Amino acid sequence: MAGDGGGFDKGLEALQRFLTGSDTLDGMLTKITLLATETIPGCDLASITMLGDSRPITPAASDKAAVELDVAQYDAQDGPCLAAIRHRGVETADIDADHRWPAFDQAARNAGVVGVLSVPFVSGEDVRGGLNVYSRTTRAFTADAVDVAQRFGDQLGLAAANVVVLASAAELAGQLQVAMETRATIEQAKGIIMAANRCSPESAFDILRRASQNQNRKLRDIAKEIVDRTHRNLPK
Repeated sequence: MAGDGGGFDKGLEALQRFLTGSDTLDGMLTKITLLATETIPGCDLASITMLGDSRPITPAASDKAAVELDVAQYDAQDGPCLAAIRHRGVETADIDADHRWPAFDQAARNAGVVGVLSVPFVSGEDVRGGLNVYSRTTRAFTADAVDVAQRFGDQLGLAAANVVVLASAAELAGQLQVAMETRATIEQAKGIIMAANRCSPESAFDILRRASQNQNRKLRDIAKEIVDRTHRNLPK
């Protein structure tokens, strides 16, 4: 197991590589979960839970088994991670002694997991998600392990979760911008068709739609071609 400081330093390096464009978002998140297994005492598997629009998701994990354990919680709508998120505090459990989450407990036994530790990512009034720590050897995590997991979640997990939120917002903004630009291009093409054919907006759009179907091309591409061709042919 790496020293605590080494694990945190490597995690910050992973975040920096992503922010400077040297790594992908998935690569950065996966690296952090792998570092959790090296840094947190007793951790054999680790994953990150993020709160999605309809249900939680696992954007990264150190092992497929961790993803399956997360999904067992999402399907049952209960488990240590979801409980930690709900009450904004750490959850630990000895799978054989703790019977709060029957569906998750059975999934854990099937995966050979005997202990679990979950830490929420708290940002002000918001909870972004959580870090899930699974052990195949440790039934009861020590106070030191809990402390390291909390610091790992606060210093790296929350930062990574915030990056995911910002990246998602940027992606959505980009999609909205493309949609607005596409709509503007289609409106320009409709105007050109209306002027050339002396037809209504509805008829102009129908002409675009039929061209798209006949040529098996996207309507926005047909519209852009009409606008570009018209601009090229304007008097200089």
